[in-house]
Amino acid sequence: VSTQSTGKWSEGKEYNIGEIDITQGYSLSNELLVSRIPTLYHVKNGEFRVYRAGSRDVDSWKRFLENKEWERIDPLSWYRKPGSFPMTLFGLLTKCALWATGYHGYMTKELGMNPTVAGALLFFLPMILLICFFIFGVCSVHYFLGKQKPANLVGMQRAKPRTTRQSRADDDQAGDDTKKDQ
Repeated sequence: VSTQSTGKWSEGKEYNIGEIDITQGYSLSNELLVSRIPTLYHVKNGEFRVYRAGSRDVDSWKRFLENKEWERIDPLSWYRKPGSFPMTLFGLLTKCALWATGYHGYMTKELGMNPTVAGALLFFLPMILLICFFIFGVCSVHYFLGKQKPANLVGMQRAKPRTTRQSRADDDQAGDDTKKDQ
């Protein structure tokens, strides 16, 4: 679809036509799950619908809009909408992967580092740091927000040790009781 010709046609109508260069907005194209070019979306009131019917020429797209054929298409689920938490996370992961790929190229070509070592540094070091951060976070939450155990449940319960004075008095009293029974 030529967005220029469709954009001119849509002037003065209730439609706005937008274009995204997926070579520049790669994480957005992943967030939108672009699988073929062009991928056409109809967006109205926050509901995203993917145009999959018919051909992808300008006349088909015009008919799709003018005849309100988009009303027959179910909107995307909440988790597939751009801007939803899962799709935003997917876009961020894509950005991280692109960053790692670019930095790996820099480390191997510019710095002359062994590709295996560069890959290990880019993968294992961040993983170890993330695991340590996660463990620290879980321990911190448990330490600061964890429910305190009642004193009677902490450790093994033992009888209070008797003082020597108490021991002798108890023994003397026990001896007196046995003498009275005889």
